[in-house]
Amino acid sequence: FHKFETMSNHIIELIFPFFAMLPWRPLLLAGGLVQLLFQAVLIMSGNLSFLNWLTMLPPIMCLDDGFLSPLFSTAAVSKVLELNQEPLFLGAWSVLREGCYAAAAALILWLSAPVIQNILSPHQVMNTSFGSWRLVNTYGAFGSITREREEVILQGTHHDFSKAWKDPEEVEW
Repeated sequence: FHKFETMSNHIIELIFPFFAMLPWRPLLLAGGLVQLLFQAVLIMSGNLSFLNWLTMLPPIMCLDDGFLSPLFSTAAVSKVLELNQEPLFLGAWSVLREGCYAAAAALILWLSAPVIQNILSPHQVMNTSFGSWRLVNTYGAFGSITREREEVILQGTHHDFSKAWKDPEEVEW
């Protein structure tokens, strides 16, 4: 079973992400759905849930209007179709907005240079911010596994608090 599990994990994580870049709709939808299902299973297991929720965002973009429209009312779908028929306004505000997006992307790319150098270095430093603004960093999901972690332990006892506290399955109620 573990061999199948490992092989499935490798296929889902190494092959299916490339489906998101393919222009053929069936593979695009399959790639998105398989990745969403995989991340949902990981979330249900409780492992690295925040990262899994974050990882679900790109595959959602693989699901087009045709796939998602059954989830919405006919009125909502009709309104979207009506809005799509209107011509786009490409005025000065649109150009300004696109310029701001391009400037922000260029800034992040420029600030990412030390991060990329660090990742390519044989002496990588994980969980580190680069620059005083702390906009870009290296994040190691497993960087804190060997450190001591605080845990909440639930224990109980009877009304006599002088008796030993025990785990819930050990207490005789």
